[in-house]
Amino acid sequence: MLICFGDIEVDEGWGDRIPEDTEQMRRDKIILDMELQNKRKEEEERKKKMSTGLYKPPTEEEEQKQKEADEERDKKIADLQKSTRPRPPIKKWLRETSIHDFLIALDRMAEYDRMLCDLGLMNEPTWLNEDRALKKLGREYIKEHVELPELPAE
Repeated sequence: MLICFGDIEVDEGWGDRIPEDTEQMRRDKIILDMELQNKRKEEEERKKKMSTGLYKPPTEEEEQKQKEADEERDKKIADLQKSTRPRPPIKKWLRETSIHDFLIALDRMAEYDRMLCDLGLMNEPTWLNEDRALKKLGREYIKEHVELPELPAE
């Protein structure tokens, strides 16, 4: 693969990748978490009421309504768990490179950005994120600042 930062070796082949979640799956996960938390809170409240002497046992009608509500909630939770299950991996054509080649390309990009800045074609702050990434990798960019001669006015 030839790019402006040099020749980078690339291995091509098939690999398994898990597809990203859809918007609907993300929404269902949030709703599922909320439902599970609400169910847990209600069970804790019932236990607290039962542990105190102030608990009034429900009537048969109230008990029946509570059972129906619990069954409905359990069905909703089961449906949400089914819809949020991760999708099976799919085969994708991959172009992979080594971390060594990636780091070399990263160094070359830093040099390229700074050269463009020295030429006045790019603003200085554009490489701040790049410097943060290099610092995290333990490869801070260090280069002595070289003064370029001024170009004659046309």
